[in-house]
Amino acid sequence: MTTLYPGKIYLGLDAKKDQVAVNGWTESVDKTIYDVAEETASLALGGIIYTDISKDGKMQGPNFELTEKLADLTPHPVTASGGIRSLNDLKRLETAGIKAAIVGKAANTEAFWEEIS
Repeated sequence: MTTLYPGKIYLGLDAKKDQVAVNGWTESVDKTIYDVAEETASLALGGIIYTDISKDGKMQGPNFELTEKLADLTPHPVTASGGIRSLNDLKRLETAGIKAAIVGKAANTEAFWEEIS
């Protein structure tokens, strides 16, 4: 898989806190984000997009602690997703070594764009 497209495939890792969720977040599997990080460490992924679904769409901030812990456990760059609400969240993620984030609901507010321009 990744030998054909090294660095071009990103793993979407959706979880409720650290418990992996599948099928549109309707089911949990018996794996944690740490299990998946270990299982995929040797693959030539472009990165991991981690969404804590308990935070997604709530604009209460991402799961800083688990995102940072995941980033420490994998050789792949981690993109934070879920709950990002402000420039302060982006700065805090950057301080933790997270170089990218997906902004959803907050991107629909003028305040978010005023902060980053």
